[in-house]
Amino acid sequence: MKRVLATLLVLLVMMTGSYADAETWYIDGKTSDRVHLRAEPDGESLGLYFQGTPVQYEQTYFDTGWAYVLIGTEEGYVDRDYLTREQPENRNPAYSVNNRDSSWVNLRSRPTTQSESLGRYNNGTEVVVLGETRNGWFYVSVGDKTGYMLGELLSPVQGEAQTSQLTEVVGQAGDGWLIHAYEADNGQMLYFTALESEVNILYEDVNFDGHQDLVIYTSLGASNAYCEFFVWSNGQYVMADHPAIGYGLCNYQLHPEMGRNMVSTHANNGSAGAEHEDCVFRWEGTRLKLIRRAVGELRTELTSDVETTTKTTWHNQLHITIRDYTVDQYEGTLIYEKTTELNDEIGRELEIEGQRFWEGI
Repeated sequence: MKRVLATLLVLLVMMTGSYADAETWYIDGKTSDRVHLRAEPDGESLGLYFQGTPVQYEQTYFDTGWAYVLIGTEEGYVDRDYLTREQPENRNPAYSVNNRDSSWVNLRSRPTTQSESLGRYNNGTEVVVLGETRNGWFYVSVGDKTGYMLGELLSPVQGEAQTSQLTEVVGQAGDGWLIHAYEADNGQMLYFTALESEVNILYEDVNFDGHQDLVIYTSLGASNAYCEFFVWSNGQYVMADHPAIGYGLCNYQLHPEMGRNMVSTHANNGSAGAEHEDCVFRWEGTRLKLIRRAVGELRTELTSDVETTTKTTWHNQLHITIRDYTVDQYEGTLIYEKTTELNDEIGRELEIEGQRFWEGI
């Protein structure tokens, strides 16, 4: 019945006007910083778009409470309560181009690699994210152009972070990390450890519940940014629990478009990104449950005799593994393994690994 209703609404839009006649309205998520574009009223999500993002809205009002809109090249339905004629305060995050396999990224006219390129943008170029489609493309604004870039080729910019002027170093842990105290926006005192004496703190809704959480950057390197989440729960901030996977949450990326509230991380461990560790988590309350982990590391082998153990490392070979953790096994279930040469073709091998990494999630 929903599909029939959606078809009738599309026909009504076609009969009452064209997009040439449509007015520009804006996303206004009220207490949420982003809003779903849906395939049909109350149907599956086609993506999420940030407050302040302009939409082309056909001025035909339906009793359903939904509006048929065009956002970029994506068409669908938005709850009319989340649209406004007056541009609200923008909540569009800033990202930068970060292609680990190249020095640039195409801006595409549509969310597909087969569409027209609107220009090439070098690593480090800042873009404003207007939204994200369900298949991982970011709808972005860069300069005077808007278009689509693959989300996995972008990294968040910490331009809105609050600095360590609001934190106080109150001690030092046994491992040498500094103990910080921070008074959150609700007056709650939070304590955490960080490698640096100056700490970046970002307010962002990381678990997709409509309330701003805290992202605390505990260590910043040339290519890796490590952080911890404090999520809002029952009127206070709670430090998110996640598996001890060796490095914490590194270069995190949010994936609300996947429908299961997922977060991924990527650690660049060397060899121009060939050595790496990628994880994807799903929120369960205030816990991040590890779903899948991929590791690329130099091939090693241990040999032992009665008195000694010898470790041999091949610096020209990469060993890749992907493991599932869907049944909470400590070591996970091995679903992919390959040893390959570190040469000019390694980029292609990593691309294949990336495709396998997301299969079935």
